[in-house]
Amino acid sequence: MKYKIEKDVPIPPQSHKAQSKYPFNTMAVGDSFALGDAQPNRVRSAAQAHSKRKGVKVVVRKTDDGTYRCWRIE
Repeated sequence: MKYKIEKDVPIPPQSHKAQSKYPFNTMAVGDSFALGDAQPNRVRSAAQAHSKRKGVKVVVRKTDDGTYRCWRIE
């Protein structure tokens, strides 16, 4: 099978964007949200992936009252 190589063919935009169930995209530095029933390790994993894609830093920590929160720190 032979393929014809073509130049200057624009790439179409993605037809859909993956929606995160967490509000990382709308957070400013210093913002946080309580995890509620979400599992901390799942949120940490999603935060790490978001951080790599977007170049921001997001952390999950256990608070003094035993609940978990996620903060954008950069």
